[in-house]
Formats: sequence, structure tokens, C-alpha cells
Amino acid sequence: MSGAPTPRFLASRCPGCGAAKTRPSPTAYVYCDFCGSLADYDFRKACEQPRSLPGPVYEALVARLKAPLAAAYEAGDAVAYTTLQASLLDAWVEACPHAVPPRCADPGFRREYVAQMAASAAFSAFDERARTLAAATDAAVASLTWKTRGNRAIADPARFAAVADAVLAQQAYVQSAEVLATLPPSPDNAPPHLQQRLALAMFVQGWLPYLDDASAAALLARTGFAQNYVTADVVDGTHANCGHCAADVVLLPGATRAVCDGCGRRLKLDAAIDCRGCGHDLRFGDGDDSMTCPYCRARVERIGIPWPSSGGPAG
Repeated sequence: MSGAPTPRFLASRCPGCGAAKTRPSPTAYVYCDFCGSLADYDFRKACEQPRSLPGPVYEALVARLKAPLAAAYEAGDAVAYTTLQASLLDAWVEACPHAVPPRCADPGFRREYVAQMAASAAFSAFDERARTLAAATDAAVASLTWKTRGNRAIADPARFAAVADAVLAQQAYVQSAEVLATLPPSPDNAPPHLQQRLALAMFVQGWLPYLDDASAAALLARTGFAQNYVTADVVDGTHANCGHCAADVVLLPGATRAVCDGCGRRLKLDAAIDCRGCGHDLRFGDGDDSMTCPYCRARVERIGIPWPSSGGPAG
């Protein structure tokens, strides 16, 4: 018997199908084991993986686009502003994969994710109420006072409470159902309350290192990130392979969809096929009717006929 600790995971239920989480999530973004929907955000898991720095390529892009962004804003050109924001956000996804949903490894999902985030940034820049709330947040942050504890800078609790008030008011508006309805849909089809939760997670995660114990506990409780964790029981399942990257996928009894941990694609678990080129059991992604076998590179249709690598059905 090994001395490995028993895995624990966030106790949550899918807002889509209502199923309880049964397996630990490999990332902070918790996907349902049964329908593949985004279900929750595991704040503790996020803190296990420090957020990587963007790096010089991203920083150079930020510097290069600063003036064009300012010009687009001054001209009231929301289209140009959104396009520039999309360039920045796409570079952010590339530079900091641990800070975004794992499904961003799927190029189609990544495009939709970047489009939604860029549209949200443009809304916050051009909407009058959003600007007012952002200015209130900036003023609250600017009024913070600090004290040193060891080698840490700690924010004054009373003044940080004003920062939290301002941020929560800002998020309640820009992530409201009414505002989200005007933006491109979430590529995960996440309901508004879950999108707001993800946005708040970034705020909480960024500020915790600068808070005293009482302020940190209060912020976690207020935002709902004082989460409940349970011991993971062994769940019997069968194994299959992702038809895009060959990663192992666990098929739980009753599950219809799952997110591949390897490439981020959402797979239809009942869309199975045995590749006639090499015999591997593969699972198609949502909306896919054909694919290239990740093992033998044969082109495979749902009917299971491999095509020559040059493309087109064998005739």
C-alpha cells in the first residue's frame, strides 16, 4: 500500500444537469463528470498553481498596443478597441495557460473565449455606468494604506473593505444577466452567476496575499470561496481515448459528455468509433463528423472508414 494521501475535491453540483462532482478536477475550472459543462471554480486548486507571468512577448505587445487602444477609445471606436483587446487576450491565453480554462487548448473554444472577453473589456471601457464603477474601484485602491508584517505588505483592513465593496459592486453590474445578454455567449454556456464567480475568483486570488487573517477569512466567506471539500471515493468507470489527442478519458456510468484533460475538447461519450486503421477506441468531439486518428493518422468518419492521409474517402 502506498502512503499517498486520499485525494479530496471540491463538493459541487453541475448547474446544468444537477449531478454531483465525483472525481477530482485536474484544474481550477471544474467540469461536470456527466455532461461536460463548466460547473464551478476550485479556488484552492487555483492557489496550488501559481499564476505564471506573461513574459516579454506579451509585455511587448501591451506596450505596442497602448497607443492604438487609447486612440480607439478617444475616437469612440468600439470595434477597433475590441479587435485590439482580442489581440491582447489571445496573447494572454498563449502566455498564461494556467490562468484560463483548459478548454482553451481547443482552437474553436479559444476563439470564442477571446471574443467574449474582448467584448466584455470593450463594454467596460465604453459603458458610462461601468466606467463610473471602475473609477470608484480605482479611488478605493488609491486610498489604501499599508503596514509591513515580516516581509509582507498588508492592506489596512478598514480601507480594504471599501475596495471589496467597490469591486463587488462593479462585478455585480458588468457580470449581470442583463449585461451578459448583450455580449457574445460564454463558450461554456455558463450561466451568469457562474461567470460572475469566475471573475470574482481573480480578484480574491490576487488580493489574499496582502490581507491579514481576519480580512482574508471575511473575503473568502463573502465571495463564497470558503469552499467545502470532500474525500474522493473510487468511482468505477471504463477508459477510452480522445479522438483528437489520444489522451485517456474516463467514462462514468450515465455520463454523456466529458472534457478531455489533454486537449480541452468536449467529447460526446456515446460517439464512439473503432479506428479501422489501428483499432483504437476513439471518442468524437461535439459537432465532429470526421477526424484524424491520433495513433495511425488515418482519416476516420463516424461510419469508421479510414481515409488516405492525403484526404478524401478511399475509392
